[in-house]
Amino acid sequence: MGNEKIVGLNARVRDFWQFALSDLRMDNTRGHLDEFIVARALKLADARREWDAHDLLYGGITFEIKSSEYLHSWEQRNVSKIRLTGLKGTRVSSTGVYDPAGKTYNAMVHVFYTHITREHAKYDKLQLDH
Repeated sequence: MGNEKIVGLNARVRDFWQFALSDLRMDNTRGHLDEFIVARALKLADARREWDAHDLLYGGITFEIKSSEYLHSWEQRNVSKIRLTGLKGTRVSSTGVYDPAGKTYNAMVHVFYTHITREHAKYDKLQLDH
């Protein structure tokens, strides 16, 4: 996986991944990586599904992974505050219909994932003890 050619372009899928996902401080990339880390810790093999009501499913238990970090990909005057929000979400059916119940807790378990490094020079998203 990753060696597949993009037809009509001198590029492979891994080139796209490097282009779009190489900065692990970007909010979307960081969130996907955090979900991956938790999935691997639970020994889950399934790929994430965009727009599911929850992030992971393990033995019938739904998980929502929330992450927050002090550092981001953009230049910062000060480190960010740790904020874990958005625990409730609106479910959308496969036909695009919003749940009339509105925002609800869609997971049985919430995992809060925080990378605690406060200096860009020491930041290493791949060091899980950070």
